[in-house]
Parts: sequence; C-alpha cells; structure tokens
Amino acid sequence: MSFILKSTPPPAPASSGRASVAPPAGGLSSPRDTGRLSALSGGQGVLEGGVLDLSRWPLVVLVNHPRANEAQTELFVKNLAQVLRSRGGKFALLCDYRGTKELTPKQRKTLADHLAQNIELYRRCAGCAFVADAAFPKGALTAIFWMATPPYPYRVFPDVESAERWALGSLG
Repeated sequence: MSFILKSTPPPAPASSGRASVAPPAGGLSSPRDTGRLSALSGGQGVLEGGVLDLSRWPLVVLVNHPRANEAQTELFVKNLAQVLRSRGGKFALLCDYRGTKELTPKQRKTLADHLAQNIELYRRCAGCAFVADAAFPKGALTAIFWMATPPYPYRVFPDVESAERWALGSLG
C-alpha cells in the first residue's frame, strides 16, 4: 500500500464531478515510508483506500475508494490523523463517499474509533460535508456517530459543489 504525496494542486475534477483525482506519479512507495508524512507541507496523498487532498487547506478533501477494504481504511485514517496533526488551525472536511455501496461493521468501528481517539484534533474541525449518492448507506454515518459523537457540525449533500460551499462556509 502506498501513500503518494504531490505538492502541486490536483487537476480539475473528472467529468463525473467526483472530488477525486488520478494518483500522481512518484512519492512514497511502501508502508515503511509513511513516516515521511510528518514532513508534509501541502498537496495530495493517494492511498489505495482513498484520496487525501490538502492543496486547498484549510479545506481537506477526502475521497473514499468505493472498494476500500478494512486494512486500507485503517491505514487511511492513521495517515489522516498524522497529516492533520502536522498542521495548525481550523479546517473543514469534504468527504466524498459516492460510489460506496457499503462500509463493513469493522470499517464503521475503525472510523468511530479514529474519531474517538482523535477528538481533540477534530475539535479544530469547523464542519464536515459528506457527499453521498443513492448507493451509499447513509445509516452507516448514523452508526459511526452513535459510537463516537463528532465535535463538529456535519451535513450530507448529493453533489460536490454544494458540499464544498457549505464546508468552506463553516470556516467563517
């Protein structure tokens, strides 16, 4: 599994409107290289489980890979926490879950545990906008937030544009 970093802004979203971008060339090539994340100064990271785009900080864009497995989800949230800790100040999240048809019970628990274990970090989050389509099991968010209550406001949107407007607006 790799985490690839890129310091230039990502290309414009694909015609699907999905917030994801194609994985850039170069970067970190193995799990043992993930320690270099603490030096992250900007850009985009791609995990097999998703995309982490910091090019528009304090807006943080997370795109879930629709077929991410449990191990990929665990590594993704571990790296996410490390990257967010390396930066100061408030931030807003835009989480794109379009195309995701399920989150396993273990993935839901991983996400809830991540939130609970990093609650102080997420107190800096001004808001989290989720983008979900009809395939996404919105009950999964209810289950995650039942296990760990987020310290930030959140809303679910059908498209990236309205989610982005709301997330940026939450920053004040």
